[in-house]
Amino acid sequence: MRLLSYDGQGFWLCEKRLSAGTFKWWPRAGQQGVARMNVHELQLLLWNGNPAQAQAAPMWRPITAGAEPHLGHRGEPAGPQAAHGSL
Repeated sequence: MRLLSYDGQGFWLCEKRLSAGTFKWWPRAGQQGVARMNVHELQLLLWNGNPAQAQAAPMWRPITAGAEPHLGHRGEPAGPQAAHGSL
């Protein structure tokens, strides 16, 4: 298996040799052996998991109105108001 990744400065080419030579479930007969994946899918694949059958939270979650504010490291509200304090 070969992985081509770009880190902002250049490309990385990584290679992993599988003991059996292939995954049992990928690629299937007549299927191309190239796939574009998200990071979490690649992590599953490298640890011998099947990304197509994994159950995980959605990549992006919508923010709803009235959601809890982001708190700073001391539990105080983060943002411009927190830098000036209260008068």
